[in-house]
Amino acid sequence: MTGEPVEDTVRDLTVSRLSRGFRLANLVIVLVTLLGLALPSLLSSADVYDSFATQVIAFATQVLVTVFAGLRIRHERLGDTTRWALLVVSVASYLVSTTGVPASHQVAQETDWSFGVIGWLGILLLLDRTVPGTVLFLAGVNVFSTGYLVVIGEDVLRFGVGAILVFGFQLAVVAAAGTLRRFAESASAAVRDAQRLRTAQAVADQVQSDRKARYAGLAETTVPLLSDLATGRADLTDERTRARYAVEAARMRRLFAETDEVPDPLVHELKACVDVAERRGIAVHLDTWGEHPPPPVEIRRRLIEPVMRTLATAATEPGTSARVTVLGSGNAVTVSIVIPGVVTQEVVTDAPPVTVHTTTADGMIWVEARWWT
Repeated sequence: MTGEPVEDTVRDLTVSRLSRGFRLANLVIVLVTLLGLALPSLLSSADVYDSFATQVIAFATQVLVTVFAGLRIRHERLGDTTRWALLVVSVASYLVSTTGVPASHQVAQETDWSFGVIGWLGILLLLDRTVPGTVLFLAGVNVFSTGYLVVIGEDVLRFGVGAILVFGFQLAVVAAAGTLRRFAESASAAVRDAQRLRTAQAVADQVQSDRKARYAGLAETTVPLLSDLATGRADLTDERTRARYAVEAARMRRLFAETDEVPDPLVHELKACVDVAERRGIAVHLDTWGEHPPPPVEIRRRLIEPVMRTLATAATEPGTSARVTVLGSGNAVTVSIVIPGVVTQEVVTDAPPVTVHTTTADGMIWVEARWWT
């Protein structure tokens, strides 16, 4: 949960949501500008334009671009290809509209309805993608308008008054969007740090809880044996006493192995128990057949316990060979052991949902523990 890709996703999601809200607000501005300002200007100046029909087509084009972009933004599907295509169409309609206004009624006057719209359309389409690019686009619109006025011989100063007002307002919106974006990134970073701390605390609590549960049983079995050994009360010449110590040694090794990150925890923990038996001079062959899902830790303990006790308590001669098998099938996991000798202690009875079967015949011990998945 603390990987960089996840952190980037959290940050991007936070920024995306805030950006989407800002763009929807910008969409309202574009629609108000089109329908509340541009449309009345267009209709009131119908007899001024070189071609009123061309102006209507340009206006309708910008309305369609705005509506289409709004729908894509609402569903968060405004991809780069669509974005740039809409921008090209918007700029083309703006150029057609502006160049269709007579020189005496040019830029920044009421008849040039498209001048105030194109900047807002650019903000709508570009702002979430690139703030510098949005500023360059707005600057480009004003540079083009200024150059066009110079070419047709109109008064640039008169244009500058209106352009500064429009351009300044649009720049303020862009600056506000950039500030909100930085705020969103800071907020998402703070949330991410808080989540990381909560996760670390939860993991630490869980690890502590697992350790307590894992070693709770040792307090009842291992501690008394260690106490007897320390005080000299343990009779190590007794076969049963040595078997008890062997069982606890194997159990502790299995518990230590439970914390290891391995592909197959069941086989890994079995190997830890096998190591104790091999120290007693028993040659253990561990085989695995079939595939099996990793059983839960409690199930693994119940599957391993019969094999562990058999290896530790079976009365065998040095150099004895034993075979431990892990069998995986479609709906069951079986752990079994075959070893020569006799059982000196009760192995393990059923520990549902694990069933245990013990068979002795002709000097051989066969113990099988099975868990139905």
